[in-house]
Formats: sequence, structure tokens, C-alpha cells
Amino acid sequence: MALTLLMWGSMPVQLKILITRIDPITLTWYRFTGAIIFLVIIGGRSSFRNLRDEWSKRILLLLLLGGLGLTANYLLYLKGLDSLTPSTAQIVMQTVPFMVLAGGILIFGESFAVRQWWGVAFLAVGSILFFNQKWDQFQIGSSFLTGTGFILLSAICWTLFLLVQKALLPTLRSRTIMLCCFLTGSVVLAPTARMETILDVPPMFLALVFSATLMAAISYLTFSTAMRHVPATTAGLTIANIPLITLLYMSIFGGTVADLAPENLNTIALFGAFLVVIGSAFGALGPKKA
Repeated sequence: MALTLLMWGSMPVQLKILITRIDPITLTWYRFTGAIIFLVIIGGRSSFRNLRDEWSKRILLLLLLGGLGLTANYLLYLKGLDSLTPSTAQIVMQTVPFMVLAGGILIFGESFAVRQWWGVAFLAVGSILFFNQKWDQFQIGSSFLTGTGFILLSAICWTLFLLVQKALLPTLRSRTIMLCCFLTGSVVLAPTARMETILDVPPMFLALVFSATLMAAISYLTFSTAMRHVPATTAGLTIANIPLITLLYMSIFGGTVADLAPENLNTIALFGAFLVVIGSAFGALGPKKA
């Protein structure tokens, strides 16, 4: 679980650097295609067997929906990240647990606990405090507002993928789902991806592309493995701390690495980020079981 946390926390920092040289469609195609190769190597035969045994029209439609949702999530996140700092993007993405909760209530008939309303309150107050230095940038047509909108759309698409994955997990393995979703995205993006871009980037960018590609597959596998050994609430609470890991990476590398500007957050904004994490943790707890 700690490995997943470190990988997902560092991902926005790596992507922020990469999008200065590689467009979102091409970068996402690289990551998806590399993840497919990795997943086929480590267990492609079992994944294909799992898919063959459980094949149905419902499974096909859900896999296509999940693949499109995941693809849109990756692309929209990169579009938003182009206008925002990595930490800001991660704070906005903390709306996902509450979107998933809403989807669970509407689709799966789950309940909403009182303590999760506290999570909504912490998320709202924390967001207000976090953006205290940026309120003047929330203007129609501003790049900051546009970037925030792209990240919110990315969060909606991520929620769609998570809900589809939840519907598929009783019949398909997580590895099978990810392989099919990555394959869907790779096929959709291939016609417009500029594959030759990789030949013109410096060695550091090649290393970052390789790292981001591996993380696209490994992080999901480590998360799934951890879920078998720890309670779901523990996993949710751990993942809620991702923005703090991103803030830590930015405090180390922001301003010292080319193409990575410093965050320059004040004390109020840092406290707001902490409240957002608390709110996300409350959202991950879920209702108490009888």
C-alpha cells in the first residue's frame, strides 16, 4: 500500500514535466501501450482465460465503458495539469471519493453515513482555504478556471471507471479489467498519437515516460494486492493521503527541476490541503456495518 501511495503521489509531478514536450494523446498512448505489454508479460494468458470464461454482452459493454472512462480520465487530467500545479490538481481530484459514494447510492443502493457528511464539510472548507491565494484567478476564460474544469471532468470519468470496475470485479480479475481498459484506450488513441515524438525527446524524458508507463500498470497491481491483505477502509484512508505525498515531492523538486515551478503555498493553503485529506478520509470510511 505504501508503494502505491508513493507512486500515485509522484505521478502528477512526472506528468507535469512530460507534457512540456509530449502532447496528452501521445503520452497517454505510450502509457497505455506500455502497460498492455507489461500486463501481457506477467499474466496475459490467465487474463485472456478469465475473459473467455466470463464473456457476455454485458461484460463487453462494461469493459468498453470502463476503457473509455479511463482514457478520458487520463487525457482530461493532462489537459488540466497543463494549467495547474500538481498539488492543485490532486486537491481537486479529492472529489472522487464523494462522486463514487454518490454513484454507489444511485446505482448499488448503498447508504451514506453521517460521518461522510463531515467529510463533505471538511472537503469544502479545506478547498476554500487551499485556494485562498488563487481566488482572483477564478475568472471566466482564465487558464486556471479552465484547468480546474478539466480536472473535475477527469474526476467524473475516473468515477465512471471505478464504478464500472466495481460492477465487473465479481466476475473478472482486476488484472483482466485493466488489460482490457488499457487496450481500449490504446486502440482509440492510436490514429491520432504522434508515435515518432519519442525519438526527439531528451534521455530524461525517456526515463520519465518509462517510469510513468510502468506506474500505470504496477500501481494498480500493488493496490489490488494490498486490498487482499488490509481492510478496504485502511486502503481508502491510505490513498486519501496522496495529495500530501504530492506536496512533499513538490517541496523537494519544485523550482529545482526544469519545467517544474514551485508551489509557493502559504500556511492557510497547507492547512486547507490537510483538511481536504481529512475529508477524503471520511469519505473513504464508508457507512458502519451492523
